[in-house]
Amino acid sequence: MERRQRRVDFAWIDGLVRRDGPAAAEAALAGSDWAEAAALRGVLARHAHLLQPLEPAHSVTDTLIGQARAVPELREAADDFAAAHERGGARLVQTVRRPESPAPRRVIASGGPITGVALAPDGSWLAVGGNRRPLEVWDVATGLRRPLPAAPTGLSRLAVAPDGTWLAGVGEDRVVRLVDVDSGRVRGELPEVFHWPQSMAVAPGGDWLAAARWDGVYRWDLQAGRELAPQRYPWPLNAAAIAPDGSWIAAAYRDNGLRVELRDTGSGATRALLRGPAATVSRIAVAPGGGWLAAGTSEGTVVMWNVGGAEPRAVLHGHTGAVSDVAVAPDGSWLASTSHDRTLRLWDSRTGRCRAVVRVPGFGLSRVRIGPAGDWLAVVAVQDPAVRIWAVADLLAEAGGDEAPERIAGLVAGADRVWVGTQVRDVDTGKSVHTLEAAEPVRALVAAPDGSWYAGSENGAVRIWDTGGDPPRTMPDAEGRASRPRAVSRDGRLLAAIADAVVVVWHVATGKVLCQVRINCKQVHGLAFGADGRWLALACSDGRLRIVDVATGRNRRVIRAHAHAVAAVALAPDGTWLATAGWDRTVRTWDARTGKPRTVLFGLTDWPAAVAIAPDGEWIAAGGHGGVLHVWEVRTGELSASARVDARLLNGCRWSGDGTALSATGGGESYVFAFHPAQRTRRSQ
Repeated sequence: MERRQRRVDFAWIDGLVRRDGPAAAEAALAGSDWAEAAALRGVLARHAHLLQPLEPAHSVTDTLIGQARAVPELREAADDFAAAHERGGARLVQTVRRPESPAPRRVIASGGPITGVALAPDGSWLAVGGNRRPLEVWDVATGLRRPLPAAPTGLSRLAVAPDGTWLAGVGEDRVVRLVDVDSGRVRGELPEVFHWPQSMAVAPGGDWLAAARWDGVYRWDLQAGRELAPQRYPWPLNAAAIAPDGSWIAAAYRDNGLRVELRDTGSGATRALLRGPAATVSRIAVAPGGGWLAAGTSEGTVVMWNVGGAEPRAVLHGHTGAVSDVAVAPDGSWLASTSHDRTLRLWDSRTGRCRAVVRVPGFGLSRVRIGPAGDWLAVVAVQDPAVRIWAVADLLAEAGGDEAPERIAGLVAGADRVWVGTQVRDVDTGKSVHTLEAAEPVRALVAAPDGSWYAGSENGAVRIWDTGGDPPRTMPDAEGRASRPRAVSRDGRLLAAIADAVVVVWHVATGKVLCQVRINCKQVHGLAFGADGRWLALACSDGRLRIVDVATGRNRRVIRAHAHAVAAVALAPDGTWLATAGWDRTVRTWDARTGKPRTVLFGLTDWPAAVAIAPDGEWIAAGGHGGVLHVWEVRTGELSASARVDARLLNGCRWSGDGTALSATGGGESYVFAFHPAQRTRRSQ
């Protein structure tokens, strides 16, 4: 059978992505109705945040290949493109993806961490702002950024006018600025606010603006340019919202329990006082008709009231962390909430039933905005540079009940494993390989080199789980401090853990405490045993690398390793050198015997949190804040490959036993990349 001719030129699209960005490449494919073009448009829309510029430049190409290969219609074309564009440099291509929540239809990659978001009334654009970054306005349909040459910087707490022509935001100088959406020009300024407002809102008529601060609700008459009389409350405010017709303001505070007070905007008289459970309100959302409202709380609940009734009509349970935002659909039939547990939930407003749960990347504090027709919603995690847009139909179609999707705790140190709660799983397949007998989720899990046992922290105590079936045992800690195991000696005899003020080393078989090393810095971030197990390296927050004698607990050597904290440390396979990653954004190598420096590796885009050395000792990987994984060639010191992931923090990375794959975890997810070494290195061997 004659092979079907390819209709998409991957090389052309790759060039567009690298030169003009993924949105421009997506726009170039808009006129094509071929199946491959439609599939590739979807890849570009969903992964725009991963396809931003990255060094080395070919890393963007590798990301495009990895994401395209996950789509059946594009796999063969992506493989052909990869084979036709082999290069001399090393490559990281994502391969393994665990089953995820419904994928967003589009991800908008903004220019930096976001602290404010606003949606146009007609849903055509999204505005985002943040500290030390300019205001940005993005087209929702195309993912293209609108040019705003005069846009101010540092705006947060965004609120949009009813006609969508302007928005308001609080600057870093605490001045409220009114900004024209089309030009970015500041069209007016309001007096400096003494305290940061928790939220701001524009009245339905666009004639006044309200800001909720801890000491009351403040309003400004925008036509007269003057401040109106503030509304004071008996207790500090937590949140506020305006009725759809602007006739009243709902403000929340604590007074022997949760209170939401509804006051007339004209007279300031109290219309209603709504009561709730003991909790702090983070956000209030009013139903479109103004007949009911909902509030997200610090206890992880969403409380709903009818405006005419004092007691809650429903309290919605499901989130395991504080609720950070809540929004009501335009027809009032459902509402959405986001939480510090990093999930988005959709609720039926009539029955209170949870209809869908979705994982949200980021640090947990997130905002949700619902499109004007209620058919899509946008979520942004504060301090994350991406806005994710989901089709509501996709969320409901793949809803799996009200159970939150599982979050991977991290890589199991010393093994090709990840763990979730009490389950140890294969990093490639996700299948369970061992269940830890524990009453609480296990933290900081490590494994014996031969896989005969696991050690982890349960309720602050270090426990050993034997894979042969013996009951778990608790390691003694003479000073009773909460401990987190971090390192195992190469022969599996010794285990080291970081406690509150000491590093503890045990003999695993006997449980004997061999030494307790006093921590003479604010924190120890990582540990690594020497090849013979006689010494232990401590990555210290004061920038020092301490080499400690295991038998005595005394310093053998103290190395001034980095200008700032040492975030991670690893020992080379041959035991002759160490690698450290520091908050000065460098990776450094050291002679293990003398402590003398060997090389300095540059290219980290943010603070690192993990470092790993390949089994052949020729490559070093590091990742951390910013969600970028880097690989350097040890011989040349060259940054050879990089990859960006959804997680904002990678807290672990590990090479496979044969060095052909690199795994990383962060943000409750795991990522596996195929590693293709540089061709010139293979030829030189």
